[in-house]
Amino acid sequence: MSSLFPRTLSILVIEDDPGDFGLIRADVRLAGLGYGGKEPVIWAKTLAEGIALAQRELPDVVLLDLSLPDSAGSDTVRAMRTALPNLPVVVLTGHDDDKLADAALEAGAQDFLVKGQFDHDALKRAVRHALVREAAEQKIQRLSQLYATLSQCNEAILHCTGEEALFMQICHDAVHYGGVKMAWVGLMDKADRQVKPVASCGDELGYLEGILVSVDGADPHGCGPTGTAIRENRPFWCQDFQQDPATAPWHERSKRSGWGASASLPLLRNGVPIGALTLYADAVNAFDEAARQLLIRMAGNISYALENFDREAERRKAAEKLCELNETLERRVEEEVVKNRKKDLLLIQQSRLASLGEMVHNISHHWRQPLTALGLAVQNIQLDYRDNLLSAEELDKYVASALKSIENMTRVIDDFRDFFRPSKERRAFLANDEVEKAIGLVGQAFARDNIEIVLEVGADACCAFGHPSEFAQVALYVLTNAKEAIDSKNSARNILIKVEKSANAIQVAIRNTGGNIPEDVLRKVFDPYFSTKESGAGIGLYRK
Repeated sequence: MSSLFPRTLSILVIEDDPGDFGLIRADVRLAGLGYGGKEPVIWAKTLAEGIALAQRELPDVVLLDLSLPDSAGSDTVRAMRTALPNLPVVVLTGHDDDKLADAALEAGAQDFLVKGQFDHDALKRAVRHALVREAAEQKIQRLSQLYATLSQCNEAILHCTGEEALFMQICHDAVHYGGVKMAWVGLMDKADRQVKPVASCGDELGYLEGILVSVDGADPHGCGPTGTAIRENRPFWCQDFQQDPATAPWHERSKRSGWGASASLPLLRNGVPIGALTLYADAVNAFDEAARQLLIRMAGNISYALENFDREAERRKAAEKLCELNETLERRVEEEVVKNRKKDLLLIQQSRLASLGEMVHNISHHWRQPLTALGLAVQNIQLDYRDNLLSAEELDKYVASALKSIENMTRVIDDFRDFFRPSKERRAFLANDEVEKAIGLVGQAFARDNIEIVLEVGADACCAFGHPSEFAQVALYVLTNAKEAIDSKNSARNILIKVEKSANAIQVAIRNTGGNIPEDVLRKVFDPYFSTKESGAGIGLYRK
């Protein structure tokens, strides 16, 4: 017997003429299609009887007449293929008609023989070709369906956002696109090492209801396809489900469903098996090498998706943590900003108080002489009055002297007020004039402390553009800081100020005998509220 035929070949002959049936049966025997004393031929006289018999007996091939009491022509082939789509059909007819032959082949027949024009060898070749062609067509169909399933699986991986939805979609696509009868995904429970179904499709008869599947190799329920696939991290192909000893614990349960073959493929998360995808077909040997490779690719894609879900979950967790940290950081920044604002306000207040102290100190020096004159005038009035020497003329002289002193004191107040009033608009001014104003405010105090101020002005007009009062205040504060540096050292007490025009700027150089400003301090002297005094009590040079 050729390896192309099953070991127990069964042939259904649907023929209403007993004479023709007898000839066909004889050719079958001569062709060697029956062996071991077993009658290979089953006979039906009508199409309806043949379909019922084929559904019950499941023959390997049908020899079909096209002139039956209940059907004729190519529709007979079409009806048979519709009822049993995987059953090979060889047409036997008494009509030598090419158009009828073409129509029969188009309807699904694998071969066409004309009665009286073939011998037993031709019949043998026709049966063999029918079996081979049907097997090839079924293989192509299965591969096409599995390719469609793989494509749908990839689509599901792209669009599903979680493993539960992905498992459901994979099972659905395997049944509706892949040609398998049932698919389910089971995940291993680490506590009891049982495999629990989490998604399925095609289980209308309740095969999975209450099913017991384990990954424990010492348990018979752990030695089946699914448990072995998970435990050993490898695909398990069961090509004859009803006869394989590994599936014995589920034979009784599977009889109603009619499983012919099964495939179990491990699903991995980060390289570790966590469950399996199990598929069932209604035919034995349903998973050939090409089908196995496609299913392995599909399981690999699913495992990759599971790892992506984990990475996405970690990313979301990290993003939430980052968002929480950002919120905490924003809150801390706001708190620090509030603290810094309070600190800035305190520094501004201290700077203002320091400026006010310096201003009062300088005013006191300017007021000292007019206050002395005013005091002498009052004393002279009292003495002359006591000695009867206060005439009207003398009184007027003393009053005039007192009023002059008061006028000088008022002018000093106005000068300081104007000096410290901010300039609202930028305008042109002479830099040397503003420096002279600053010198005028502190000159008497410096002279009393034996500090000499020398001002040298270049030949060209030193005209600048900006806020003159702020410029003068900066000059004043530099002079004040220079005085403090001179007072801290036993050295010559001189300050030299040079105001001159360069190519594109006005340069004001102030040198004193109190020493240079340290390099680290020099870089900060114009920073907001910077001071070298304790608690920031000095006069800063920063001006907005």
